Amino acid sequence: MSSSPAGRCKGGLTDDYLEPAGVFERAFVNRSREAPAVFRHEGKYFIITSGCTGWDPNAAEYAVAMSIMGPWKVMGNPCRGPLAGRTFNAQSSFVLPVAGKPGAFIFMADRWNRDDLGDSRYVWLPMRVGGRRCRLSGRKGGNCPRWAGFKIGRVNVVAILEQCVAKL
Repeated sequence: MSSSPAGRCKGGLTDDYLEPAGVFERAFVNRSREAPAVFRHEGKYFIITSGCTGWDPNAAEYAVAMSIMGPWKVMGNPCRGPLAGRTFNAQSSFVLPVAGKPGAFIFMADRWNRDDLGDSRYVWLPMRVGGRRCRLSGRKGGNCPRWAGFKIGRVNVVAILEQCVAKL
């Protein structure tokens, strides 16, 4: 998948993964999205993206498709609760499935520090997916403050993951 603020282009690769091959599909044309976090659940593909606003946080948006090639249906902002319109002051980076818990995921995001990028942080939140619906919450009970704004190397990542999974 390649991208520009004007849209995303998806296509196949040769067997050695070095050249484009096959059919190409343009998606999210003129939507100005970046930071794609793609995952699959129950035979459907999901993508969570961020708007292109530089270092300023903005609302996430997600879409669903039956094939990675589309067509994609934009579903809206998956975030709920305080700061949902700013994706909890973060930007999507990865979605981790939780083994043994169908429909349970951990939404992983970057919290950029525009004045000192080396001091940027991470936000991990429990996320539920069912049908075509994807929801993550920053409300009390859905988010533990320890998960928001931590820096790798300064925390026990395994302990954070265990606490996050316990919330699902």
